Amino acid sequence: MADKRYGQVEFSKLTGIVRSTLHKLHQSGKCKRHDSKYQYDYYLHEDFYNPEISSRMNKKGLSVPAVNPTLKPVPVNKKAKVLPFTSDKVLYSIPSGKLKTYVKPLAGMTEEARAIWEFTLPDLIDLGSINKSDLHILMNYCMAQASITEMGIVLARDGIMLDEVKVNPLIAMIDRTRSTVKALALTLCITNIGRKGLKAEVEPDADTQAWDKLLQG
Repeated sequence: MADKRYGQVEFSKLTGIVRSTLHKLHQSGKCKRHDSKYQYDYYLHEDFYNPEISSRMNKKGLSVPAVNPTLKPVPVNKKAKVLPFTSDKVLYSIPSGKLKTYVKPLAGMTEEARAIWEFTLPDLIDLGSINKSDLHILMNYCMAQASITEMGIVLARDGIMLDEVKVNPLIAMIDRTRSTVKALALTLCITNIGRKGLKAEVEPDADTQAWDKLLQG
C-alpha cells in the first residue's frame, strides 16, 4: 500500500491551516509539498508531524488523523486550560548569563513539552549549567522529547506494520527524533556525559543515570 496522500484542500481542512499559510510554508521550505509530475502537489501523512504543522494543530486542539480511516483519532482535551507562559517581553527583561531563578515555559510549547520543561529546568539551574541564551535550545529539547511520546501513542494505535509488507514510517521518525534529543541533552548537560565539561563535579542520581542509559541506547 502506497503512502497515503492528501490534496492541498484536504490537508488544509485536517490541519486547520489556511492554504495561503501552507503556501508560505512551502515557499520558505519549512513544510514543502511533494511534487507530482502528473497531478497536483500533495502532502504525506508524515507531514502532520512537521514542527510547523504540529505546533499549529496543537494550538487549535487538533490531532493527527488515523492512517486507517476505521480507527479513531487520538482524543484531544479541548477543555484543557491555557497555562501561563513566558512572553517575549518578559524573556528580554531577564538578565543575560546564568539563570538564577525559574522561568516559565516559552510560548508555543505543547502541554507535554511544558511538563518536561518544568521537570528539567530546575535541575539545570541548580547545576548552574544553563544561560538565558540556552532557553530556546531547552524548548527544542522539550518539544522533541514530547513529540516522541505523541508519535509513540499514534504508533501504538496504528501498529508497527501498516500492511503485510509496509513498516510504519513513524518508527524511522522516532529514531531520528531520539538522535536529536540525545544531541540536545548533551548540549544542555542534562546527562552525566554532558556534565563532564562542567567545572563542578556533579554526583549522579538515579534519575540522571536512567536518562543516561536511555539516551545511550
